[in-house]
Amino acid sequence: MKYAKFVFLDTAYVYALINTRDKWHEKAVAWQERLAKERKPLLSTEFVLVEIADGLNYSRRRLNFIRNERTKDGDSQTAPRSL
Repeated sequence: MKYAKFVFLDTAYVYALINTRDKWHEKAVAWQERLAKERKPLLSTEFVLVEIADGLNYSRRRLNFIRNERTKDGDSQTAPRSL
């Protein structure tokens, strides 16, 4: 069986990972651990990253997310928005 080279990072996953009260939080944490163990690179789009940052309406969370995204160690990629 052929497996995907990347795992797509979507907004719902990030929100569930951040919000301990989210009904999907435990599953998101389990996926995070699995992806880290398998060293699976993440792929997302600029639109998804903007959506995540916008949803983090508390300014400190938004700034932390942007800082962390800019300092990734190479295990993730962002597909540029297209016109």
